Amino acid sequence: MSEGSDPALREARRTAVLGSVPSDSHHWNLIFLQLLLEEQGFTVTNLGPCTPVTDVVQRCLRLRPDLTVISSVNGHARTEGVALAHALRALPGRRDAALVIGGMLTTAQADSGAAARELLLAGFDAVFIGPDAVDRFLGFLSPSSALTPSGNPTPWARRSGVLAGAR
Repeated sequence: MSEGSDPALREARRTAVLGSVPSDSHHWNLIFLQLLLEEQGFTVTNLGPCTPVTDVVQRCLRLRPDLTVISSVNGHARTEGVALAHALRALPGRRDAALVIGGMLTTAQADSGAAARELLLAGFDAVFIGPDAVDRFLGFLSPSSALTPSGNPTPWARRSGVLAGAR
């Protein structure tokens, strides 16, 4: 029986919307992340590069994904990511959905720490930068991961009951 025809299997799959900041025209990071998310059991909607904020918002309203992932290679995530986080967190029923961003946050790498703090304050649950970013992202995606780095329950933990034993 295919996964698409079994409602129980369809329900068990986690869903993700993947995109970039509006000015980022890079493709390969999104393809890599799509494959990585699919390997972790997610059904992925890849919105492609140069994703307008309105497209991300509309897709999240329609699909109600467990996770929204924003990737940046051009260094404009610091400014454009804040507006995106505010727009997504303002949506009804999306306040607790997992929202992460990663890649090159600014064009000045020395500012990455400050940029990460700004993005977390804006509403991202996690910011993945640096040489261990992929490993930390994989840890975040683990089905047994009960909490996001910002302390919010992950949607997959709420759905699976993992939180019953979490503090």
